[in-house]
Amino acid sequence: MIFPIELTEGTVSNAEKVFFEFAKKFFGASQEVDVFHSVRISGKQGARLVEYEVDFIILSAKSIVCVEVKGGKVSHDVANNGWYQNSIQISNPVDQAIKNKHALIARFGREVENIQIFWAVAFPDVQVTSFGELPIGMEPINIIDGNTIAFLDKWLETVEGEAFKISSIRPFPSRDAVNSKKMIQQVLARSLNFIPASGSKLAYNDLKFDQLLTEQKALIDTLFENERLLILGPAGSGKTIIGIHFGLEQVEKGMRILFLTFNKNLARNHSYQIERNYSLPQVGSFHVSTFHSWAKSIIENVDKGWWVMNSRSEEFWDLEVPLKLQNHPLTSEALYDAIIIDEAQDFEDLWLEPVISALKESGKMIVMLDPNQDIFNRGNQFAKLGFMKISMKAVIRQTKTLTKQISSTLGLDLSYHEKCPEGESISKVNSMDDFKRIFESDGWPLESLVVLYDPACGLGNFKDLRFGRTRIEITRNGRGHRGIIPAVSINVFKGLEAQVVLIPNFHQINSDKLKYVAMSRAKSHLYLHI
Repeated sequence: MIFPIELTEGTVSNAEKVFFEFAKKFFGASQEVDVFHSVRISGKQGARLVEYEVDFIILSAKSIVCVEVKGGKVSHDVANNGWYQNSIQISNPVDQAIKNKHALIARFGREVENIQIFWAVAFPDVQVTSFGELPIGMEPINIIDGNTIAFLDKWLETVEGEAFKISSIRPFPSRDAVNSKKMIQQVLARSLNFIPASGSKLAYNDLKFDQLLTEQKALIDTLFENERLLILGPAGSGKTIIGIHFGLEQVEKGMRILFLTFNKNLARNHSYQIERNYSLPQVGSFHVSTFHSWAKSIIENVDKGWWVMNSRSEEFWDLEVPLKLQNHPLTSEALYDAIIIDEAQDFEDLWLEPVISALKESGKMIVMLDPNQDIFNRGNQFAKLGFMKISMKAVIRQTKTLTKQISSTLGLDLSYHEKCPEGESISKVNSMDDFKRIFESDGWPLESLVVLYDPACGLGNFKDLRFGRTRIEITRNGRGHRGIIPAVSINVFKGLEAQVVLIPNFHQINSDKLKYVAMSRAKSHLYLHI
C-alpha cells in the first residue's frame, strides 16, 4: 500500500512526484510492502529536540528503507566530498538519509531490532554512469537513480537480499518481524503529517497536459484576429479549452459571449469550470448553454407555453425549434460580440442560421469540431461557410501509448505531442472478475474510474461490480461520489474526460465513431472488456 493514496494539492519537488509515481506503480496494491511519503519523526540532537522529515519510508517485514530524494542535476565532488544540485552546493543527502535512519531506530526502539534497516538516496533526474568513487560508507545499493527507479521493485528485492544475508541465522522474515511491521505500519499510518503536494501518476500526467495546453494557447492566440474561425482536431487536442480561453479574453474586454454545445452535461461542466476557476467581470457576460436551452429561453420570452405544447412532435428538436427562432430574432441589445460552438459536428444545418443571426455585425465566431466524433452523421456543414480553418492534429490530453493504440485499433491517423506522458498499454479484460483483479493490481484510485457503455449493448455483468462497499451506479452526468463508481452512456459523456475508463462489451459496439468517442475519453488508462 501507499500512504497517502494520492498526494494532495500543494507543492513538492518534481523528483518526489516521480518517486511517488513509481512507488505507487510497484507497491500501491501490495499487501507485503508499504510506502509512506513525508514522515516526520521527533528525536534529540544532544539536549535539543529536533524533527526529522523522511521523504519516503519503504516498509516490509524483511527491511525498512529511509529514502532521501533530490531532484535536478545532482553531482558529487570526491575531492571535497561536496554535493551539488544544478551546480549549487547543497547539504549532504547521504548524511540526511543516515540521520533519518537513526531517528527511525530511536523512535521505534526494540521493535526494529527484528527488521534490517537501510538508507538510500534517490536521484530520479540523473543516471549514475560510474560507481567507482562513491563517498565513504556508500554502496551502489544506497543509490536509486533515473535508471533504477524504473525497476524499483527489483531494487527492493536486492535490498531484501542483503537483509536476508544479515538475518540468515533466523527464519526470514521472522514472526517477530511480521508483528513489528504491523505495529510500525499502524503508527506511521496514524501519525503521518502530510505535506500538501500535487503528485501521483494521474496528477503528474495532468501537469504535463496543462503545460502543453499553455503552449497551444500561446500559438493560437494570434489567429483569433479572424472573424470566422473553424478549429478542427481530434479528441484531446485542446479545442474546448482554446475556445474557453478565447471567450474569457473577450469578456475581459467587456464583450458578451455565447458558448453553445449540444450535450447538457458538457454545458454544465463548462459552466462549472468557468465559475470555479475564473472571476468574471460581469455576471452573465459568459453565457454557456446547449443550443436547445438557449433557444427555449428566447422563445419562451416571446411565446410562453409554445415549447410545452409542441415539444412532443418528432420534428420539434431539429426542425420546429430553429424555424421558430428565425421568427423571433434577438434585439440589437441582446446580440453577442462573440459566439463559440463546441462539438459542432453534433449541430444540424438548420440550427446555424438562427445562431449566426444572434451575432453582432462585427462579432467573431469560433467553431470547434471533430469529424471522427460525428456519431449523429450530420456532416461537416461548417466547412462550407468560408471559415478560416485551423487543424490541431496533435493530441495533448492523453498519453502517447493510448493515442497510438486507439489510432491503431480504429484505423485512424492520430498523432500526439512529443511532450505527452508515455503512459501504459490498454488493458483488455475478459470478465468482471478479471477486470477487478487487474484494476486492483494496477493500483488506480477508485475515484478516477468512469464506466462508459453503449445502451444498445448494456453493462452485462458489470452492473454488479463491487469493490468492498463501493458499487457501480448508472448516472446521467458521469459523476461519482463516495461509494459510487459512475456508469454513463457514451453519448451522454461525449466531450467530457476521465483519468481511467472502462468500456464493457466493447466489441459489441457496432459504430467505430462511437467506439472512438468512448476510448478517447480516457486520459491516463483504458480498460476494454472483450
